[in-house]
Amino acid sequence: MKIAVAGTGYVGLSLAVLLSQHNEVHALDIVPEKVEKINSYQSPIQDDEIERFLAEAKAGERKLDLHATVDVAEAYTGADYAVIATPTNYDSDRNFFDTSSVEAAIAAVRSVNPDAWIVIKSTIPVGYTAGLRDRLGDSKIFFSPEFLRESRALYDNLHPSRIVVGAPKDDAEAVIAAEKFAGLLAQGADPAELERVNADGTKGIPELVLGTTEAEAVKLFANTYLALRVAYFNELDTYCEVRGLNPRDVIDGVCLEPRIGSHYNNPSFGYGGYCLPKDTKQLLADYK
Repeated sequence: MKIAVAGTGYVGLSLAVLLSQHNEVHALDIVPEKVEKINSYQSPIQDDEIERFLAEAKAGERKLDLHATVDVAEAYTGADYAVIATPTNYDSDRNFFDTSSVEAAIAAVRSVNPDAWIVIKSTIPVGYTAGLRDRLGDSKIFFSPEFLRESRALYDNLHPSRIVVGAPKDDAEAVIAAEKFAGLLAQGADPAELERVNADGTKGIPELVLGTTEAEAVKLFANTYLALRVAYFNELDTYCEVRGLNPRDVIDGVCLEPRIGSHYNNPSFGYGGYCLPKDTKQLLADYK
């Protein structure tokens, strides 16, 4: 199967490497230097697993059918799936993600390939995919959120907590295509993940096929909760510092409650990174 991936940032490149284990993958980028690096088995981003996979492929120790290109026709011609992983920065003037790169990528796909299934991996507003399908009159578009950490993107793809895809429930063809794509992601994961036993007793990687809008909401609400959790422990830490308490003792005591857990609880100065600030702003804007 041929898969094209638009964008070679953390999301795009980690997906390209993951999927190239079992598929022919063409990674498209507008920066020639990044393309040249990838084709020379060098990662243009800092990610230990990506660097390891590329080094092993160069040494002949791992098979990756991966080719990077700046040529739109080369990437998209004959592709079964075209994955859009371009950046969507938050536009504070419009209170909306800037989705222009996503729409430009979709237009580029359709200019050479009217039949490919387009998978939006970029973070987008709730309701965007349904509106885009209607506006373009294009039913071969669905959404699949990512849940990755910078610098650990491939690791998180190899060990996913869950795989989520969103397609209209009344479009059987789109649901089948989305399920198939979820299967491709699971196929690329670490084989041990297929044998794991989940908290609810089920086995393997949970694959959720939701509506497009529900899948978009999952992404924004998940990141908003993570931001909330960071802010919560920051406030706990500040309280302890002001009152002369040992913050680590309090955090440990709080987090031994199983419903809270001992993860994601290191206080810092606010929350940052690329995703959490913009995703929380977009969700807030959706409430207005």
